[in-house]
Amino acid sequence: MKDTRQLTETALLLAVFMLLFAVAFFLPPLGLLLVWFLPFPFILNAVRNGRNAAIAMGAGAIVLSLFFSVAALPIVWTFASAGLMIGEMFRRNKPPFHILLAGSLTYIANIVLLYILFVVFTGINPVANSIDAMKSMLDEMQSMSGLPAVDEEQMKILFQQLDLIAYLVPSMLIMGGLFLALLTQLLAGFMLKRLQYNVKKWPPFSEWSFPRSLIFYYLVVLILSLIGLEEGSTLFALVANLDVLLGNAMILQGFTVIFAFSKMKQWSIAVPVFIAVFSFLFMFPLQFVKLLGILDLGLNLRSRMNVK
Repeated sequence: MKDTRQLTETALLLAVFMLLFAVAFFLPPLGLLLVWFLPFPFILNAVRNGRNAAIAMGAGAIVLSLFFSVAALPIVWTFASAGLMIGEMFRRNKPPFHILLAGSLTYIANIVLLYILFVVFTGINPVANSIDAMKSMLDEMQSMSGLPAVDEEQMKILFQQLDLIAYLVPSMLIMGGLFLALLTQLLAGFMLKRLQYNVKKWPPFSEWSFPRSLIFYYLVVLILSLIGLEEGSTLFALVANLDVLLGNAMILQGFTVIFAFSKMKQWSIAVPVFIAVFSFLFMFPLQFVKLLGILDLGLNLRSRMNVK
């Protein structure tokens, strides 16, 4: 009886997934919204019926995806594997950050694999092509504007900054995978709660913190950046990506300090939210936020605030 119920539910959830996928595949405007819900049927099946049922559902989805197009296969694989992993973590009632880690690693591995396969089989590097297109567009805008030519040195610096983007592909893929995992987890957690499943709560944002050892890694990266490494070398690419990733981690740490200070002062939640939005809109305050994160990890600012 139990096996029959699991088989029926797996088939129904597979049908739901294929319906969502078909709409997203053939109606791209709706797909921009529905694509975020594609992992949920796998998550729900893993939570209700276990890992094996979710794996069987994934195998069925992969086979059915071939009726759409070969291009549909990697998309289905990405969301099926992510949904299976996140769903299994939910089923085991793991803490939110453990679920986020598992989901992020799954998405990152899939994105990297898809990126490599795309470059190998098409011979097209989307990042390099985008950079070349941006350079051509800048040249055309300059020639069509009728304005005096931009100083060659300034144009050279601008093109160097564009070339730097090519080295940052790994960090962009990692942040993309992290964003997808976080969004998937938040949506799944909300929907599972609505279905009366036990989902562990996230700790308050003001209590989030990275390991204090992260500050030492960031300082090493900053020193290497100041030394000046040979552009194009492996160490240059590694340091450039670590600078982006660890810098963003410091910014996140800084925002937790702001939220903690707001909570200590019993301010409205709107105050730190406004500061966060203002910082991202105008960008320059992010340097101050980053400094707060560095000081918090180095000097434990939040503990000092609580003592005072």
